[in-house]
Amino acid sequence: MHIFSTLMAFMAFFGLGFTAPNFDNRTQSQDNPFLTCYTNPCVKVDGVGKIMGSTKDSEVTGRKLYSYYQIPFGQPTSGERRFAPPEPADPINDGNYRFDGTYTTYLFGFLNSVCPQAGISLKETVDMVASSPESTQEEKETMKMHSETLKDTRAMAGSEDCLHLTVFTPRSPSDLEKKKPLLPVMFFIHGGAFYMGTYLGMGPGALLEHDVVLVEIQYRVGPLGYMCLDHPEIAGNMGMMDQALALDWVRAHIQDFGGNPDEITVFGESAGAASASYHMLSPMSRDKFQRTIAQSGSALAGWAFDHEPEKHAKDITEKIGCPTDTLEAMVRCLKDEKSAQDIVNTHTQYIKDERFNGRMGFGGTSPCAQTKGEKVFLDRHPEDMLKDGDFAPKDIVFGANKAEGSFVLGVMYNNYIEPRGLIHDADFLTHDFMPTMLDALGLQDTSGVIFEVVEHDYFNITDLGVWDQMMPGMINLVGTFFIKAATYEFMRYNSMAGGKSHFYSLEYEGENSIFNLLFTGGNAPPVPHGCTHADDLIYLFTTGLFDRKGDDLKISQDMSHLWANFATSGEFITRSNLEVPVWSEKDPHYLKIDVHEEILYDYIFTWSNPERYSNCPGKH
Repeated sequence: MHIFSTLMAFMAFFGLGFTAPNFDNRTQSQDNPFLTCYTNPCVKVDGVGKIMGSTKDSEVTGRKLYSYYQIPFGQPTSGERRFAPPEPADPINDGNYRFDGTYTTYLFGFLNSVCPQAGISLKETVDMVASSPESTQEEKETMKMHSETLKDTRAMAGSEDCLHLTVFTPRSPSDLEKKKPLLPVMFFIHGGAFYMGTYLGMGPGALLEHDVVLVEIQYRVGPLGYMCLDHPEIAGNMGMMDQALALDWVRAHIQDFGGNPDEITVFGESAGAASASYHMLSPMSRDKFQRTIAQSGSALAGWAFDHEPEKHAKDITEKIGCPTDTLEAMVRCLKDEKSAQDIVNTHTQYIKDERFNGRMGFGGTSPCAQTKGEKVFLDRHPEDMLKDGDFAPKDIVFGANKAEGSFVLGVMYNNYIEPRGLIHDADFLTHDFMPTMLDALGLQDTSGVIFEVVEHDYFNITDLGVWDQMMPGMINLVGTFFIKAATYEFMRYNSMAGGKSHFYSLEYEGENSIFNLLFTGGNAPPVPHGCTHADDLIYLFTTGLFDRKGDDLKISQDMSHLWANFATSGEFITRSNLEVPVWSEKDPHYLKIDVHEEILYDYIFTWSNPERYSNCPGKH
């Protein structure tokens, strides 16, 4: 999508010239009267209704794609349904009228329809657009004018009627009538640390150069999706059950879009990657798909599982202003007396306070081991299930980005190090940085042994105490502990159980970076971003935010080929026909994704220094 169109949606939400439609009751009355099934593609979905969509073009070949936005798969989650397992959506019409699933209607109302979460900074967004190379000079001048008059608005975004998904397919309505062969399905779960996110901007123009059907979903996030108590009405894992319900919807209906319900690849990034791996564990979903791709995360990551859910829930609830002396009092207050905005706003402040105190603030908003609930997604720790073989091994591709840690280090800097003036504190950097980081992950090192071993591996002793000199070691350390080790370890368990496993490392640093979007304006920390967390999304999806050309476009074509080919055949083969060996403990090969891809050996060897192979050609 064009970046200026994206901004128009932001302006619509804040009342700057447009009115955002209300999607709480998406019926015929909200249809755009200028669009009909004569002007737009329409598909009839058995048991759902007739859906009107839009057409798009793929990025390189201009292939025509068909998109159907914001299809409800679950009931609204307000009132008595708050914190409850999701219920399937009703049919959206009786088949005689069309549901407006067009891109235009979605774009001008998306901030009303995301799952409740912290709002955006409109001023920062306008400034970002004004500096974008994709904006015309007229657009830049318009944005600059708006920026000078805007306040830094951060209202809550979304509503509790948010369980919907979008389908992208290369099959036209006439193709569907001809019943052409069904295509593999790629089921994408967005990231956002389980407390924010949507599929906005995850355009299909790269992946759908290939013959696949792409489905993107939303699910409840934050406390509304993951608060976990020893009580049947807030039992936890609601967001995971939302994902599982969406998967059920796809299995039941994707054939009407040209997709094969028996050939589904579940994939995701960050919290979406952890989610994809969780679905290999849960009896609720593990037998309902065939393959998995996990980009930068797994259920084994410290941030992806809540070890103390009741403590964190009480901390958040107390900040909201609800009683915490009994579970029943907490539940009644959260469900009956507080609004979604009360809960979201308080949780946003909770995260800020936690990070200022040296913690990451993931508590209360991550999957948990349920003790109650009429439906149970998970009832014990993921590692216990993996050790016991209580999961469904699959054909998988897991991987991570070279400089994963730069994003997390940037968050730590902005929320903890800079406010406390610690960047020039040599004593802190030498003695306390490591324990603080480990504590943020919930790792207690009372003996000091872990500290000594890790320090020796990641830092030169002469660099300690100096921020810039410690930078490479800090990025590698944070990236390993937050992302890389957990992703690799889950892959190892899958291999041990007989699943066919592949691993990759994205090491290409391109012209653009997600880092520049996450840290805008004067918020940029003194951290070189490299190929950081979420940069893989730049190459797999068309967003309209980045001008991809040269090597950036090549990497996009390479990665979309790898992903789509794996979803189609289960084989991990590059565009240049380089076949990546199946990973095993005795033969731990993996793919380095860069301008010149390589098959390398022993990913663990690179954790403390990703540059080691440049000086060690014998390990290739």
